[in-house]
Amino acid sequence: MRLNERTVLLGSKVVLVPYKQKYVEQYWGWMQDEALLLATASEKLTLAEEKENCESWHVDEKKLTFLIMEKDELIGDCNIFFLNDDEAEVEVMIVPVACRRKGLAQEAVTMLMSYAQSKKKIARFLAKIGNENEASFNLFQKKLGFSFVENIKAFNQSEFEMLTETFRPAHYAECLLEEDWDGNKVLGETGIQVQEFALGDSKVTLMYFGRKSILVFCGMKNFGNFSVAAPAAFPGGDRAASNLIGDSQRANGIASRLAAKTKRLVFVSWPFGDDDNLDDNLDISIEAALAKRIPPLGYLPHPSTTFFHSQDEFDSFGSLKASLAA
Repeated sequence: MRLNERTVLLGSKVVLVPYKQKYVEQYWGWMQDEALLLATASEKLTLAEEKENCESWHVDEKKLTFLIMEKDELIGDCNIFFLNDDEAEVEVMIVPVACRRKGLAQEAVTMLMSYAQSKKKIARFLAKIGNENEASFNLFQKKLGFSFVENIKAFNQSEFEMLTETFRPAHYAECLLEEDWDGNKVLGETGIQVQEFALGDSKVTLMYFGRKSILVFCGMKNFGNFSVAAPAAFPGGDRAASNLIGDSQRANGIASRLAAKTKRLVFVSWPFGDDDNLDDNLDISIEAALAKRIPPLGYLPHPSTTFFHSQDEFDSFGSLKASLAA
């Protein structure tokens, strides 16, 4: 589907990326396994046929496909088939046995459904599962909350459904690849991009400068304390942060951890002193939330990113000083 040809979805456990030709050989290798073919009701294809599949899915407006990555490892795929104007069928596959029963498929499916629901008006999600596939029964029925519809005896499958009025969206960030479908670098997106969002009672501003640098304002746009950190990936850089203004170790900590996780040059503005009456773990909590939202190097922030927050996430920050909401 052209809709997601450059789209990346960042979750807390997995990353969803579009299915491109560079992944075909690995995906095709998976699908030579007879057990996977049976579990997914798929046919064995030649490598040439799988390459054709990749291209056809790219232009098929009824099929939305993402590959699933854990850290930097490709571990499976998830798909949505748009059956009509308001119904869609969902499926997921996790290949490495070591990656199963870790909540990865659950997060991937929930992110996929959330993304699809944000783009199209879907009233009902469906899942068809082979009657011997206990793992998928457990995932869709017990963990995701799908309801049993019917047993399709002719195909030895059972059908489950979820009405979108009962669906709870996932927590993810939508980003863009720095390259187009053919692998060419995307130009014209190297200026300043600004995002603002709330964390509990606080307001955080992210300013992207080109592709490799980001400025983070934790609250008020001032420079009470201002730190910078570079990841090891930068020539001559290391993860040690440096105070440019002030002497806040909290600002240094936020900058160094974000630089290490996102592989970007990170500047952090922190409006408080280290001795202010703040929660001891406030800086670590803010850094953890930001790390989920700032795309790693190689991804661009999506111009119309929607962040889904949970009440638990908000509550974990407590109430910050009133000035943070200014």
